[in-house]
Amino acid sequence: MAGTAITDTALLEASRAGNRQAFAGIVERYKSLVCAVAYSSTGNIGLSEELAQDAFVAAWRHLGDLKDSSKLRPWLCTIVRRLAARSLRRMQRDVLADAAPFEDSQAPPKAGLTPREAAMNKEEETVLWRALEQVPEAYRVPLILYYREGQSVERVGHALGLSADAVRQRLSRGRRMLKREVAGFVEQSLERTRPGKDFTLGVLAVLPKLASFGAAAPGKAGAPAARSGGLRSLLGVKQAVAAGGAAFAVIVLAAAFYLYASRPDMSKLASASSHHLILASEPVMEPAQDRFNDSPSEEASLSPLPADEAPTVATEPQQTTGKPRVIHFPEDRFLGTLSVQTRPMSRRYRLGPNYDWFDEWEYLGPAQGDVTVPADMPVRLSVARTALRDLSPLSELGPYDLSGVYISYPRSSGQGSGEAILRHLRGLTGLRILYLCNVDAAGHSLGFLENFRELEELQIVAGYFDNSSLRYIERLESLQALLLTGGFVTDAALAGLGKLQLLRELQITADNIAGPGLTELDSIKFLKLDGAMYGDEALRYLKEMDSLRSLTLFGSTFQLSDKGLAHLSSLVNLEELRLVHMRTITDAGIVHLLPLRSLKLLDLHNNPVTDRGLAHIATMQSLEDLTLPYTGITDAGLACVAELEGLRRLRARGNCPADPTEAGAFTDRGLVYLSRLKNLEELVISSGIGITDMGLEYLAKLPNLRRLTLMANGLTENGLAALATSTSLRRLQVNGPITISGISRLNALRDLEFLRAGPAVVQDYSGLNLAALTKLENLSISCHGEGLRDEDLACLANLTRLKWLQGIGGSALSDRGMAHLEKLTALERLNIRGDLITDKGLSYLANMRAMNHLSVQGNITDRGLRHLENLDALRNLKIDSPYPFSRATIERLFRELPCLNTFNGESIGYGSGPLPPTDDE
Repeated sequence: MAGTAITDTALLEASRAGNRQAFAGIVERYKSLVCAVAYSSTGNIGLSEELAQDAFVAAWRHLGDLKDSSKLRPWLCTIVRRLAARSLRRMQRDVLADAAPFEDSQAPPKAGLTPREAAMNKEEETVLWRALEQVPEAYRVPLILYYREGQSVERVGHALGLSADAVRQRLSRGRRMLKREVAGFVEQSLERTRPGKDFTLGVLAVLPKLASFGAAAPGKAGAPAARSGGLRSLLGVKQAVAAGGAAFAVIVLAAAFYLYASRPDMSKLASASSHHLILASEPVMEPAQDRFNDSPSEEASLSPLPADEAPTVATEPQQTTGKPRVIHFPEDRFLGTLSVQTRPMSRRYRLGPNYDWFDEWEYLGPAQGDVTVPADMPVRLSVARTALRDLSPLSELGPYDLSGVYISYPRSSGQGSGEAILRHLRGLTGLRILYLCNVDAAGHSLGFLENFRELEELQIVAGYFDNSSLRYIERLESLQALLLTGGFVTDAALAGLGKLQLLRELQITADNIAGPGLTELDSIKFLKLDGAMYGDEALRYLKEMDSLRSLTLFGSTFQLSDKGLAHLSSLVNLEELRLVHMRTITDAGIVHLLPLRSLKLLDLHNNPVTDRGLAHIATMQSLEDLTLPYTGITDAGLACVAELEGLRRLRARGNCPADPTEAGAFTDRGLVYLSRLKNLEELVISSGIGITDMGLEYLAKLPNLRRLTLMANGLTENGLAALATSTSLRRLQVNGPITISGISRLNALRDLEFLRAGPAVVQDYSGLNLAALTKLENLSISCHGEGLRDEDLACLANLTRLKWLQGIGGSALSDRGMAHLEKLTALERLNIRGDLITDKGLSYLANMRAMNHLSVQGNITDRGLRHLENLDALRNLKIDSPYPFSRATIERLFRELPCLNTFNGESIGYGSGPLPPTDDE
């Protein structure tokens, strides 16, 4: 590696002296990387090459600013990212940006396409980018390089300064994020878009021409930064190359002659004899230097990093072997529970709403002794309450043993000390997710994370953070998602997060931020703001956030009005907008949202918008996801919604009247309107007796409806029979005057994964039958009156995929009914009550090692609690019994269940605080 560093130094020294031949070596060496970064930032192949050429010209003019040759790669990447961001901003403001030049419109038709044009037409390029855009940049850039560089892991590693194992890991994750049906197309397309030899020649041809315009010599202080578009305005290199113009050939020949005539004595370049300095085809790169200077000013954006900010080289990850591995935890203490990620992340944004998060992780076992982990599965540790006293065993783990760590301090114990916690985590440098709840992370606490070069997600929830915290966070160069609630920071500190080139998601709650700091966050795609200081004035700063795709404004304290919504009209790339609990916006404000032609999701949760506002929304044909206000919407509003042909998700919760005789906001007529939405996949709707069985017949015919939440007082078992004819339903929640036999009608929905019925299911003694729903993972049935019986639970015995079982109860429910649950060892949450359940009933739960939440009402004694002592993952326990529990039994329970946070609603501190009082004291 030292030889390569000397080579870069030699190239830079010669280039600073005006040697364009040496600079050609720099261009050829880094063109693939710079083009890949540009394409990853813009999604436009032609534009990316033009911006990459602009970046090299800008670098040529500012070579004197780069003092450390080891920073050459990140310096070039910083330049091209800045140019890409400015170019996108300019294109969005220029309504003629996509118009063809006048000369092109006058040109005669071409006889045929050039090979380059034939390689990638506009439609293919659009499909290619839509596939790649879903992949985070940390994995997207390696993918682009891999397919452009002949599928060579070594070349990608050299270009990015990563080990082969790290490259393979990122490629594997990136491929998993690509949709299977387009993966082959992406591979073939990228192979054809590698920058050719004309790229370097184009840069060289322009350098003399720029010099003739009076540009300062390379390295001179005060040289103006090259603007994106400089090359295109002077020559149009890429277009000239593609056209094979004679003028371009003359310029290239002149440039080549100039290079030959002006070549220096290359013997003066250290170690130059062993390297091809002219158009070197396979250069060797030095180790990764991924931290970029990201100052908001143009001049500073071309400057190298100060020496004291140079990054340290992270420890290389363990090689992916495809074999199980062993993590060595202490034998004599329990650190918490382990989970493995069995499915890729299903949500688009890490910090976005997702109701199926538990599907991604499965319980593995206790973090104690030697633990075998399945091959290539990320591992998450949820630290136990008792382990919070001493986290030093975590310092004995390997850097890549854990993928995620979750630490939550009980509120009754006060906030945990960030320094005391994080000093023991500093060796886990391969950590990707860190979650801290009720932890004081102010001051220098986060300094222990300085070597966390792989950290992608950091959440500090209900804790405390300050400006110092953000100064350490801005050094976490791999960070993609950041959540901060409960702190105090200024706009200046917030602006520092703009240095994080990969940061795409930010959720922050802070009352003292006015908004100016948001202007520097030009890479953020997901933003959620909550705080009393935010208001109309703050929203004007969002205009500069061109990368923003998802925006959530939350809270009744957010001082937003219709006038403030006008500031959002310029966010033409915005795809998701959530205005939650905004009681100060009206129908008139909705008009300001009409220019958002890319908007796919609109959430008007608990806002005073009415049918009149929905008439405006009906023209927003890009919408796919819509949440309506609780009140003010009727069937007339649903008629407007039915005009949104592409709508996939609709939430029209309304209000289910307390009076069972009221019609409610929506009727069957409204469902008839909604039956026109053939693309609808999810529907949430509630009303009174206005929705009947007839309306459900229309819903059952929707061909793509997968999720249905229905709350209405006009339903019977005949309506559920109609729903049972659906071939697409996977999740169903129904609330109305339904019976046990009505629920049994749903047994025909063999692919159902989620079923919730209640809270007033009527027991008709027909016998519950859901035995065919073997794919069910979440079940809740809440009855009133006598409730469920033992025989009703018999059908649950073979539903072994169940993870959540709730609302189960009845006055006649006994230990015999509990026995039907014994095989449900995947259960993570159980809520059951029965007047006849005894200690023996708890014995049937003894092997449910994944259980983390348990609530039982019955006749339980001290003896019964002994059956729960093997439930290592149990965090919340509630036992409602007429018999008191002795202090000795409770103390034993907490010794055996170190993850337990609450018992009978009382939060238990992690230290030596008192246990909750018992009835016998």
